[in-house]
This record gives sequence, C-alpha cells and structure tokens, in this order.
Amino acid sequence: ALTRITRRSARPLDPRAPDPVPLWRAAVPGDVPPLRGRALGPGYVRGTLAPGAATQLEQLFLSGQAATVAANSRPRDDLRLRLYDAAGKLVCERAPASARDCRFTPVFTQRYRIELNNAGAAAARYYLVVD
Repeated sequence: ALTRITRRSARPLDPRAPDPVPLWRAAVPGDVPPLRGRALGPGYVRGTLAPGAATQLEQLFLSGQAATVAANSRPRDDLRLRLYDAAGKLVCERAPASARDCRFTPVFTQRYRIELNNAGAAAARYYLVVD
C-alpha cells in the first residue's frame, strides 16, 4: 500500500490533517521482503533433517481464513513444530510435531515463519502440510 501511495504521489485530502504516511513507513521493518503475489494455498513439503538440525519456511496466510499447519515424521517423537507471526510472536508449538495440527485464523494477512527442529539422535524424514 505504501508503494502505491508513493508511486501515485498521493497526498492527504485535508491539508490541515496530519499525514500518517511517514508513521506508516517508520512502522514497516526494512529487512522484511515485500509481499508478492498471492498466498500459495494448500501444499506440502517433504524433507530430511539431520540430528539437531532445523529448517524453516515462510507462508502467507490470509486474514479471516482458517489455516492449518501439520507435520509428521519418522521417527515420530523427535520433530518439533513452531509457527511464528510476522512480529516473531509464537502462534503455535507442537512437540512432537505429530501430536496435533496447528489450527488458527489469522487476524491480519501476513507472512508466518514455520520452523521444524529435529531434537533426536537420528535423521528424521518429515512431511509438512499447509492448508
């Protein structure tokens, strides 16, 4: 939205009112990549994590639409799933990841970080499902 305002050289309709755009710009973290395209929707990823290794991916979830993140692995008890919102707040944690799904309804459309961590002594093969 800020990019659109800048490109169109938009100005406040009431010149006496304070301009909120500088505050909005200051609130946007500079190191977060811009949102592009649409939410990917349902999908899955398969992989292997070495003992003590972790992986993460980002997924855009839409405001007001129920979302589910689920993981399963072999061996079952060593994989931990964590889900963080764009501000870094923990939204859901499952240890082991196969215990239950993370189900939530985002208040805002934003990018979420999904982390998987293998706390076991053996490599873990996993499936991560996002809906």
